[in-house]
Amino acid sequence: MRGPAASDPPLPLPRSRASSASPPASCAAEKSDIRRARHALMATSVSYVIVILDTSIVNVALNKLASAFGVGIDSLQWVVNAYTLMFASLLLTGGALGDRWGARRVYLAGLVTFMLASSGCAVAGTLAWLVGARALQGIGAALLVPCSLKLIHQACPAPGQRARAIGIWAGLGGVAMAAGPLIGGLLMQWLDWRALFLVNVPICLAGIAMAHRIAPASAPAASVPAGSVPTAPTLEPGRASDGASDHAPGCVQDPAPKLAPATAAIPPTPLDLVGLACGVLALGTTIGILIEGRVLGWMSPSILIGAAAAAAAWATLFRVEARHAAPMLPPSLFRNRLFSASVHLSLVSAFAFYGLLFVISLYYQQARGYTPLQAGLALLPMTAMVGIGNMSASALTARYGRKWPTIAALAGYAAGATGFGLALSAAAVPPATSAPGPAVSAMASAASAIASATCAAGSTVLTLCSLLVIGLAAGVITPLATAPALETVAQAKAGMAAAVLNTGRQAGAALGVAIFGAILGAVEPVETGMRMALGVVVMACLTAIPVWSLSLKAGHAGATTQD
Repeated sequence: MRGPAASDPPLPLPRSRASSASPPASCAAEKSDIRRARHALMATSVSYVIVILDTSIVNVALNKLASAFGVGIDSLQWVVNAYTLMFASLLLTGGALGDRWGARRVYLAGLVTFMLASSGCAVAGTLAWLVGARALQGIGAALLVPCSLKLIHQACPAPGQRARAIGIWAGLGGVAMAAGPLIGGLLMQWLDWRALFLVNVPICLAGIAMAHRIAPASAPAASVPAGSVPTAPTLEPGRASDGASDHAPGCVQDPAPKLAPATAAIPPTPLDLVGLACGVLALGTTIGILIEGRVLGWMSPSILIGAAAAAAAWATLFRVEARHAAPMLPPSLFRNRLFSASVHLSLVSAFAFYGLLFVISLYYQQARGYTPLQAGLALLPMTAMVGIGNMSASALTARYGRKWPTIAALAGYAAGATGFGLALSAAAVPPATSAPGPAVSAMASAASAIASATCAAGSTVLTLCSLLVIGLAAGVITPLATAPALETVAQAKAGMAAAVLNTGRQAGAALGVAIFGAILGAVEPVETGMRMALGVVVMACLTAIPVWSLSLKAGHAGATTQD
């Protein structure tokens, strides 16, 4: 038997020898995928941190801004709401732009926009300039958030790897939410309010540099709709559900691993520009009426014209969305009562949390005389508990179901608001009355001092417990409202459903700041205004309990919104 000729092809080695002789090509590809996923995660996490940070960091600077510009509460509301309003209005459109022009390109545009807007905030010489720059920040944030999720989706094709990446991304956002008031207080203590915005510039530059290391998608990937948070990634055909295929140390795999079948390029969805314009006008005029009504007069021509414009914008929005081929806000989603209740629950929670964050920060600085650092430390229990609530929601649902933890969280909101109101009363100790005789007067003074110290201690403990309960309730409600909403829709609409929930949260935050700020500005003293705002929280949360309970009774077990 002759040996193989020089021109003959080499004999194939057995699979085990080939694997031990040299690493298969899939190892190099896997390492490249891991590097790409890390680059995407680092870049998107940086951007998400500054987006969340700017939703809370400004609250501790409100008193300083009022002094710097000589303005009242109504103007401070615009500083906060200009950002939230544009973020909420454009969040649904940001993802559509990423699908049309590429996620990395739109992401970089949003990051550059956010950086330039932060620089504009830092050098603002007038309040109008600051509000305009804050609105531009909101536009940048609306481009960043949906496209950052799309970049993670593209860089992490394996379900297990993607779930871990999204968990880290969301976790860093929770840390930013908790640390925002404290970081703001430290910056205000060492520098001034302009530092709150300048700190974003180097972070954005680092994010831009890292984003340039993300390889562009070679082909259009499955769309991650605007503002969506894919909490339950879809398994791809041929991949293990437990994520075991994410890493293969031995790399002994088939030469041609099983991949998700390639999908044909889908033409970009037409942008709903009319719906976008109507949404911005409707929400903007509504917020504007709530903020300016007290200043201009609720029956003034400007407010009446604004109310008519808001009503026309809302009516046009509903009409356009019902007829558009690809509506920005699909009416079909709201035909499901459980989904509608989830959006309502998300809106109420954000309304209560961000509204209270605004007015409590003002109360601490204007009524109590706290420095920004002291206000940031005082708010830390409430913001830190949000992350703890997020992490405990799944365990609570597994043990008690979705109904009772949600009801308990809403009741916790009401209890926390009630407790904070009682703490305001306990802090107000009446002065000691004069008594005849030095001995009696001394005894009365001593009794008054003891009562004052006792009330102060009781008020501090009650305030701390109330803030902890409010933060925990906010953290628990977010995932509890998200999960059932996503279960009620078809898989193809899960991302859009999450986007609508996110938009509802931002709209609720803007409404909370507008309504609570209007109450605080119209009612004196500030403690009375605080009690009225806290009463609104109690009413809103207690009203949401029967709405949620009835939606679960009429829930569609196993049914989905298909049309």
